[in-house]
Amino acid sequence: MNHSRDASPAPAAAHAPGVGLRSASLHVAFAFTVMGAWAAYANHAHGMSAALRAGLLQGAVSAAMTLLIKRAVDVLHRRTHGRWALAPIGVCLGTATLLVALHLLAGTPNVAGTVALPWSLSTLYAFGYAASLRNLPS
Repeated sequence: MNHSRDASPAPAAAHAPGVGLRSASLHVAFAFTVMGAWAAYANHAHGMSAALRAGLLQGAVSAAMTLLIKRAVDVLHRRTHGRWALAPIGVCLGTATLLVALHLLAGTPNVAGTVALPWSLSTLYAFGYAASLRNLPS
């Protein structure tokens, strides 16, 4: 009988890309669903068409931005060796600019109400995700 402690998976396996909370698919699906629902709710007083348009746009933009933010933070984590806050700083400005511009182009009636939550959460997400990587190997 082999009772060695080597039978359990290595702790690093829990931090492998694509596994558990580091899964890009999980992050993207969550962003699409939650932020799309928020945008639809923020615009429901302007009719179903406006709510649906805002929800689909915000869901798609949030999903794409989440993937880009996650990948940027992953790459910078490996390249900056301890300067974990570099990626989130640019995310705040870039996200606000992109969200406002896209919703203005799409004719979203309540732009400020639509982008306030996704912008705030994407900035918190970038800082939180970057901070969570500080204790992982580069």
